[in-house]
Amino acid sequence: EEEVVIGAAYRLGLAYLYGDEVTKNEDLAIRWLKKAALKGHSDAEKILEIIEQPVRENAFQENLIHKTARGEMVRSKSELIIADALFHLNIDYIYEKPLTLQYQKPIYPDFTIFCFSGGIILWEHLGMLDNPDYKMKWMRKEQLYIDNDFQIGKNLFLTRDLDGGKIDSQKIHETANEISWLAHQGGL
Repeated sequence: EEEVVIGAAYRLGLAYLYGDEVTKNEDLAIRWLKKAALKGHSDAEKILEIIEQPVRENAFQENLIHKTARGEMVRSKSELIIADALFHLNIDYIYEKPLTLQYQKPIYPDFTIFCFSGGIILWEHLGMLDNPDYKMKWMRKEQLYIDNDFQIGKNLFLTRDLDGGKIDSQKIHETANEISWLAHQGGL
């Protein structure tokens, strides 16, 4: 019977987190997820770990120059398109949310999406792969994701600028739709 109560607290926390049949309320989501986590619900613990990490106080705030439909600032036009696609599909995300992986200092995925099942999906947009330093940093970050059980096309999605900085908005929207399905129905 206690497992049923723990599961109910977890599901109620998710409902408040996503606004699923209730008004979205992060404070209530955290309260219910904490109740489940205190009773040993591991998915609730994972979600709380992500939600409760502070958003990065960025030394490069001045580089956040594009305003999204949701009213937040992002670095690139490509990230603006992604943020707006997620917003219009009603996908809950956090931009550059710190993520601490095993034995590492925090990294900052472009977009962290919370799945109704309790998992997370990361979306990285690779906008400067023609820059050798950027490409090398990305290769290290990609290996870190792989070493921590992130799989491209499952819980890690990648888009990139085309040659010359061109953007394929259709590809971005296709990726957002795929993530929407996974986050809301498909689960992880």
